[in-house]
Amino acid sequence: MKKPGSRKVDHVGIYVGKGFFVHASFTNGIHIDSIANPYYFQRLVSIRKYRGF
Repeated sequence: MKKPGSRKVDHVGIYVGKGFFVHASFTNGIHIDSIANPYYFQRLVSIRKYRGF
């Protein structure tokens, strides 16, 4: 996990449970990926839980 404030955030995702999050891009559409994927984990800045769930 990156140190918060170390770089500008340019992409966000929504945690959907059981270690997965959903995110989207203009070129690749919607994806569901594991938060444990090294590519995403090393770029992760913050995780928060929405109290409504």
